[in-house]
Amino acid sequence: VAGEQGLKYAKAGAAGISVLTEPTWFKGTLSDMRDVRKEVSVIQDRPAILRKDFLIDEYQIYEARVYGADTVLLIVAVLSEPELLALITCARALHLEPLVETPRPSAKGAKSAASSPSGRAR
Repeated sequence: VAGEQGLKYAKAGAAGISVLTEPTWFKGTLSDMRDVRKEVSVIQDRPAILRKDFLIDEYQIYEARVYGADTVLLIVAVLSEPELLALITCARALHLEPLVETPRPSAKGAKSAASSPSGRAR
């Protein structure tokens, strides 16, 4: 089902597809992301695939890469600044450009960390 929906979005011209992978609250799975990736991979210039979850550990970033994500959502409200910076660095090392969600642009140094090539706040 997720793969079919992702394909519909891709054929409609979506630039990105956000895939929920959090099972408890949002009933998403990593398999959903894998299925979306499989379906849209046949499209030239396919949309980017975002893993949307409460990511708190580098292991989850590696999972995202293995299951087909192009980018990951990092939520400032659930991470300390050192955790955020570590996850940004990990994601970029795996060629995933993180999307950093902040309640305001200066939250926890996220703006400067997200815009820095090294992932470090200036």
